[in-house]
Amino acid sequence: MQLGDKNMQYLLKTYRQLHGISKGGVVAEETLVVDNDLPGYLEPQPPPTAGRAAAKTDLGASQQALKAALLSAEVLHIYNPLLPTRVTTDASGYGIGVVLEQHDGVDWHPVEYFSKKVPVVHSTNDARKKFLAFVHALKRWRHFLLGQSQFRWVTDNNPLVFYKTQDTVNSTIARWMAFIDQFDFFLDHIPRKSNRFVDALSRRPDHYTVVYSTFQIDNYLWDSFIRGYQADLEFCDKYVNCSSPNPTPSHYRIQEGYLLVHTRGKDLLCVPSNPHLRTRLFGEFHDAPATGHFEVNHTIARLREQFWWSNLLDDVTRYCESCEVCRRYKSHNHRPYGELRTLPVPLRRREAIAMDITGPFPKHKTGVDGILTVVDRLTKFAMFLPYRYHAKAPELVQVLYAGWIQTKGYPKEIVCDHDTRFMSNFWLALIKRWGSSLKPSSARHPQTDGQTERAHQTAQVLLRTLIRPDQKDWVEQLSDVELAYNSSIHPAIGMLPFEFENDSPVTSLLDTIIPRTTESNDHLLFLRWMQELLVKARNQMAMTQQRMSQQANHQRLPCPFRAGDLVWVSAAEFSLQQDISRKLLRKWMGPWPIVAPIGDAPEGPSFTIRCPPTCPSTHSFIAPSWLFTRQRNMAIFPGDIHKTHPLWTVFRTSATSSPSDATTTGQPSNWYSQR
Repeated sequence: MQLGDKNMQYLLKTYRQLHGISKGGVVAEETLVVDNDLPGYLEPQPPPTAGRAAAKTDLGASQQALKAALLSAEVLHIYNPLLPTRVTTDASGYGIGVVLEQHDGVDWHPVEYFSKKVPVVHSTNDARKKFLAFVHALKRWRHFLLGQSQFRWVTDNNPLVFYKTQDTVNSTIARWMAFIDQFDFFLDHIPRKSNRFVDALSRRPDHYTVVYSTFQIDNYLWDSFIRGYQADLEFCDKYVNCSSPNPTPSHYRIQEGYLLVHTRGKDLLCVPSNPHLRTRLFGEFHDAPATGHFEVNHTIARLREQFWWSNLLDDVTRYCESCEVCRRYKSHNHRPYGELRTLPVPLRRREAIAMDITGPFPKHKTGVDGILTVVDRLTKFAMFLPYRYHAKAPELVQVLYAGWIQTKGYPKEIVCDHDTRFMSNFWLALIKRWGSSLKPSSARHPQTDGQTERAHQTAQVLLRTLIRPDQKDWVEQLSDVELAYNSSIHPAIGMLPFEFENDSPVTSLLDTIIPRTTESNDHLLFLRWMQELLVKARNQMAMTQQRMSQQANHQRLPCPFRAGDLVWVSAAEFSLQQDISRKLLRKWMGPWPIVAPIGDAPEGPSFTIRCPPTCPSTHSFIAPSWLFTRQRNMAIFPGDIHKTHPLWTVFRTSATSSPSDATTTGQPSNWYSQR
């Protein structure tokens, strides 16, 4: 068969150039034939003249080399319906990837690759888009697979193995199932990490980024190592020994001027005690973008793969603990700062109350949908007053005045949270006119107002047991809830709040059956009895507070902050900007100085913080929301590695760009400015 196509002409031209044969020489275009019995085997015709017999030996060797190169090239195989076949699929949120392969008795070989973008409607469900990948593969290779006996469908999505056992399916899945039932196949599940080749086909190519670091040794770095070895007491003798003509046998050796130690089955580069040099190493293995600011153990593991010095563990620990980026962006799982400090026990009844609002509940016919809870801090007597949950401060004052002040009088102290109604100018002016003092709790610290929080929980439990299923009668049941709450012994004072508040026990129907002792009309005995109740309640309350403090402080740390310290403030204390995710927001803001503690104790636990102009001028925060600023010790880690970093070069190239498009970058400018 004569070969005159362009591909064979190009092949012959390349062959002549490689072996120095002219067109009129040993092998001519018109004398080259292909043996039909052995595809790809090239056999030359006998030379027309005897003068060319000397080149026959070299010609045979060249032809064998050419034949071997043609036959061993890794190319796609031609589909053979007699060989075992498998279809491997994968899908991502962007596209699908499929490979058609056949087994030749030795290994699996690809026949065709296929990828396609996933429609948006199918991109949210993982099993759905991977099912779609198989459907597209069957449509594309239907002429191959329809009629093929028992070919394999390979996927890394385990739920697809049971796709025929679903109870209900939507119309789209049902249509796909009806289509694939035409084919004879069996499903095979493999782990995700074994499905790498098809997984690459399903990814978006312009989102692939190659990030790698190059360790460029310049003259300054080389000199730093040499000077460091000579000045370091740990490596000085070893370097001199290895540099001598007859060194003493050891695990150390010198290569290109660098001292290497053989340990753990490999050679590690010894790093002298040069602060600048070690700081630059820490910057590469902890601060660089490709290293991700991992914690101490990860950084140590990466460094120990290539470097060695005796106190590596201590140096890496100090460096990671002093990293401001880690402090700003990472969570900290230590025990919260600030021990529990209980409020002082009131001296008399009705002089200190705690109040809070709970709701919303189903709207009642009277228009109320919330509860204003007021609790006497000494007697523990509680009132649950119906109230409109979103009402303003003036209406709140009316409810408080009608429900509590008219019968109990004006309190001297009011404990509440930072509700906008409690902190409004109207409310503050009214409290001042009453001669009362307001004691609001710190932000995100509900333990200060724990008395009313606990009363809320008890009232809600009692309401669940009393109201109808439609929950429309909860207001009518509040009186029973209030009586039940006040007529039970309170563990903090060891007596009934109703009896302590009203100077008499709760009467019931049983009092007409069970005889009671005759009450004395002696007023002195009554006053003595009331004084004993007051002393007993205050003592019991002090013991309860002490027990609660010990239990709470067992899981807390003493507050280490003082006025003038720089502290990190939790980002949860600030409202979010638009289109900002809380999950990707930095964990800590600051560091900002402490102006002064709130209260008499210098250790807080609440302080006033001076915030930058972009925030309100001052804020009060509870101590567990902070973390001490640990500035990097410049004597141990000198230099800013993010500004003086000539050693480490990071190249970022996309998968579709050429090597000439690579750009050399350091730390991103916006990242550094945030520090």
